[in-house]
Amino acid sequence: MDRGKTGALIASARRAQGLTQQALAGRVHVTAKAVSKWERGRSFPGVDVLPALAAALGLPVEALLSGEAPPSPTAEPPSTAAREGGLHAVPEGPASSAERGPARPAAPARNKKRRARLAAALVALSLAAGGVLWRYGGAIFQRGNPIPYLLAAAQLDSDTPFAEVGSGDGVYIAPRGECPALLEFVERTRHVTFVEQAGSGYLFSNGVDGLVVQSEVYWGRFTVYQVPMHTLQAP
Repeated sequence: MDRGKTGALIASARRAQGLTQQALAGRVHVTAKAVSKWERGRSFPGVDVLPALAAALGLPVEALLSGEAPPSPTAEPPSTAAREGGLHAVPEGPASSAERGPARPAAPARNKKRRARLAAALVALSLAAGGVLWRYGGAIFQRGNPIPYLLAAAQLDSDTPFAEVGSGDGVYIAPRGECPALLEFVERTRHVTFVEQAGSGYLFSNGVDGLVVQSEVYWGRFTVYQVPMHTLQAP
């Protein structure tokens, strides 16, 4: 996924739809600042926003993931009568063999060519799938479906030190290593104070009760945090 290509595609499609950044933001329930960051390649739309964004821009979700615009349908060439200013065509008799051009190959030959093209497409698809497994295999087999994690990781930058994976499950991803911004987020949203780190767990307390944020190294490059959803009551 190339944030720059996807951002350029979003900007181009938005203008083609006659939408401002504010209008597009209203349709997908985000801020205009978020749309601006997408278009400048500073971040990537969240997985929960992609379907609505694709619908608003008239694009398939796959185009947003790849950053490649779908091919435009090829218009049929105008008829001879249309090219000549709308003159009525004169009915003609059956065309001679010379006028009809070379004969179409027999059905068995056409089927053979079709099968050859299908086989080539299957080989190309297999090679592409093998490349994906080679590149993302660790992520696929570590936590199941890697797409929500990769989409969240694509949002990480100097302004976004951590990002939520999916929506509403308390799972966050950050670059591997310490993430003070996430610890501050937990303190602020769960009304607790960070106490200490014990192995892969981060211990927080409000003076009476405590909660633990579990962490796990993901794909060797990131850390995934599981933040409890409940908020502790004030003592």
